[in-house]
Amino acid sequence: MKKYLNWNKKLSSSMNYVKNHFKNMFNKHCFIFLFVLYIKKVSYYVSILLYQAIIILFICLSLIRGDEPTYFFANPISITFLIFLLTVISSYISTDIYKTPIEDGSELLIVSKPLNRANIFISKISIISMFGLINALVALPVTAICFAFPNSVHSYSLIALFGIPIASLVIYLAFASISLFISIFLKKSLATNYCFNI
Repeated sequence: MKKYLNWNKKLSSSMNYVKNHFKNMFNKHCFIFLFVLYIKKVSYYVSILLYQAIIILFICLSLIRGDEPTYFFANPISITFLIFLLTVISSYISTDIYKTPIEDGSELLIVSKPLNRANIFISKISIISMFGLINALVALPVTAICFAFPNSVHSYSLIALFGIPIASLVIYLAFASISLFISIFLKKSLATNYCFNI
């Protein structure tokens, strides 16, 4: 029993240490400052809406051809094009969020506060992930259009309904992290170009 109490005490102290460590890594004020700075960027929303418009175009083209609305999502060429487009969008947003403040000097406003690099990095990663989540949430009603047509196979439509937004989020985060890793070592323009060539 004594061993169990000692183990429980060590576990709770370790949990408190981890909790305090993560609490110190995420700075609310830094996140809010960056959030307000980037939420106004219209180009992010335009790129996300362009991606969703192409998904709607694929659904409309399949209806014009008389196929199921999910026909183009089963086609490897169209899926490759969508993945490439999402790669372009994710690398653009992530490198712009990570590198633009460094290059235009607005990072100096953040650095003037008592923050460490982990605070700034975690805040930027959170905002990049937030835009990926916005993309996935916008993709959900767009792919729900597949249910509106009587010639859609509903089992495959369910896969498209939940699969496309989840796949969009996973691909977005994967390529955003690749372009972030590259942009740490290179300039923003080189990182964006390199990520497009992957």
